[in-house]
Amino acid sequence: MLNINFDKTFTITLSRMKIFNVLSALALLIFLSACNSNQYLTKGEKKSIEQELSAATLKDHFQGLLIYDLEGREVVYDYQGDKLFTPASNTKILTLAAAIEHLPDSLPLYEQLNAGRSIYLRGTGHPALFHPDFDTYWQEASLQLMLRGFDSLFLYHDDPKPERFGPGWAWDDYPHYYQAEKSDFPVFGNAMYVEWDSLRSEIKVFPDHLAQFSKIRLGKGTEIDLKRDEFINEFDIRVGIQTPHETRSSIPFLMEPYLISRLWEAKMNRLFFNRYEAPSGKWIPKGDFPLDTLLRKMMWESDNYLAEQILLMVGKKLTDTLKTEAAINALISDTTQIRWVDGSGLSRYNLLSPKYLVSKLEEIQSAVGWEGVYQYFPANGQKGTLKNRYTKLKQPYIYAKTGTLSNNYNLSGYIRGQSGKWYIFSYMHNHFLGSPSTIQEDIEKVLLLVHQTL
Repeated sequence: MLNINFDKTFTITLSRMKIFNVLSALALLIFLSACNSNQYLTKGEKKSIEQELSAATLKDHFQGLLIYDLEGREVVYDYQGDKLFTPASNTKILTLAAAIEHLPDSLPLYEQLNAGRSIYLRGTGHPALFHPDFDTYWQEASLQLMLRGFDSLFLYHDDPKPERFGPGWAWDDYPHYYQAEKSDFPVFGNAMYVEWDSLRSEIKVFPDHLAQFSKIRLGKGTEIDLKRDEFINEFDIRVGIQTPHETRSSIPFLMEPYLISRLWEAKMNRLFFNRYEAPSGKWIPKGDFPLDTLLRKMMWESDNYLAEQILLMVGKKLTDTLKTEAAINALISDTTQIRWVDGSGLSRYNLLSPKYLVSKLEEIQSAVGWEGVYQYFPANGQKGTLKNRYTKLKQPYIYAKTGTLSNNYNLSGYIRGQSGKWYIFSYMHNHFLGSPSTIQEDIEKVLLLVHQTL
């Protein structure tokens, strides 16, 4: 299968967590005190931006734009910056900030409890175990070596478990790659992956074990079509014969204990049993995995599965429970400014303002510095979800997170002015009809004008 290895890139030290709370509070206080200001732009410059904001495709829907001078700690432009919007994947900015503040540099993939010749394994919510987009060779090798010393192998399913979907998620999106189930013991990205090898005319299924539950067909066309009943792990795989080589698609599987134990057996070539009770003893964390690797992939690819599991791990750290709601309640005390219900932004119940997002972006930059911003955020024309967008300038001048749901498109992050100074911005668009591509073109005009003006 494809192996996208993020482990070789720069690793940011997260030992700053002890000072993060102080920096966060100070940043928010300074930011809010500046929000009444609008002094940096001349009347002509403001008029130029407002003309772009009033472009034909932008004037017929709900939008907000806030631009903040990070060095001068001054709001330089504010149009409906305090209004609440559906943020979509801009919600991941909150998840990123929470992970930076509360999670250590590396995280265990699972925990083990030894009981004589028996071993119990339980999940930590970590999403990278056997995930095909990460290098899992060392995971398998260390597990094989460890399990040799035990006769009986048990998978312990903790209680209470996370809800499989978040509040406000679309129930009929269950078969789509972007809505994998949340779980306490995720494996293989909680999904089945199908790849077309046109050179060998071969359909590859991963994990291999799931092929026996699949009806596999080769037909006409240029796409891979995957289907599954909502409550049964039976799959319908149809691959078009003209599908480009090494095209890969995925579909979430139903996270049921029986299937999980069978997947472990196929992977480890050992017999596993599910258990809902475990003997008393010390659970030992195992399989360290770098946090930075998860955060980069979450932000660059806008990976919903990673975002949800990362927030679950934050909940485990703060409340000793793998619950999204518990994590959010521990992270925010004032619910009068925003509504936050999941880690990924799949829910339309989320409500955030440009002002709030800018304050979180300031906290993130204070904690990780520009080195961290460059590593975590997509860059226009360079990487991530902005690789093919905003390319009129050859050099990257925008590092930002996209947020897309049907009829909504948002972009929040950092923009470099022509003067060389950096600004934080949040540009949110809700309730438009049609494709976001036209909206994105007009957003580029506005942001290019902002770059040239500042």
